Amino acid sequence: MFKQSLLPVKTGLVRHDTAQGRFYTTPKGDLYPSVTSILGKHGDKSWLEGWRRAVGEEEADRIMRQAARHGTKMHLLMERYLSNEAIGKILPHEWMAFGFLKEVLDEHVGEVYGVELGLWSDTLKSAGTADGFVLWDGRASVLDLKNLYSVRDKFEDELHHHFLQATAYSMMALEMYGTLFPWAVIIVHNGLEVPDVHVRNVNPMVREVVEIFGRPR
Repeated sequence: MFKQSLLPVKTGLVRHDTAQGRFYTTPKGDLYPSVTSILGKHGDKSWLEGWRRAVGEEEADRIMRQAARHGTKMHLLMERYLSNEAIGKILPHEWMAFGFLKEVLDEHVGEVYGVELGLWSDTLKSAGTADGFVLWDGRASVLDLKNLYSVRDKFEDELHHHFLQATAYSMMALEMYGTLFPWAVIIVHNGLEVPDVHVRNVNPMVREVVEIFGRPR
């Protein structure tokens, strides 16, 4: 069981999935694009293009569909587990995959501050939902689970993109709650082995986030 020191949930954030990307309406009525939508337009996707060429378009599409299904399930299970809720009935291969993830969470998470927390920023003019805010090895951290359905390492450009996303959530939490989460933890999980864990301080990435989110949209 994890100690729960939850940030108060601020309700009224409404999500809209459109052909132009994901948007959120804030409680004040502002319509903001999601963090992932903004970063997706400005990120370097050469790693993705290179990977698709290497494995072939059809195989890449198959892997991405599997990864999406796997990712949705693992996110749900992690949300339940960090919230001290019952996992419920799941398939044997899902138990195996979640067991690897559970091992990492049990080892490193000491306290939970928020799970699937809706956030927005009038400064960045963006919004999103963070996987979690936790005490990770004694450090207040943004937690983000990324899923693969193949055995490969994340590319550095890919990881940097994930850390920019976590940095934006850290900035939003500071703006909304006055609470500082200076570390970001990215868990990369393929469901077949113990996940890779990447930890970085967000401070060196704040300026880049401000620059990206300040560009014309």
